[in-house]
Amino acid sequence: MDEFWIVAVLISGIILLAVLLPSEQAPPSPRVPPPADTLPDKPIPMEHEHGEQEDTTCGT
Repeated sequence: MDEFWIVAVLISGIILLAVLLPSEQAPPSPRVPPPADTLPDKPIPMEHEHGEQEDTTCGT
């Protein structure tokens, strides 16, 4: 009967290590972009930035 408990403890210990160790060694997950609900209602106008860049290149 003692051998049964020894084997049971060893198996449960191995399973515990297999579950706990990979979670600690896993690299941090990449930053997830915010969900669409948190984005601003109006998109950021990109035309003005391009227009300023064109004006600076034309002015030189």
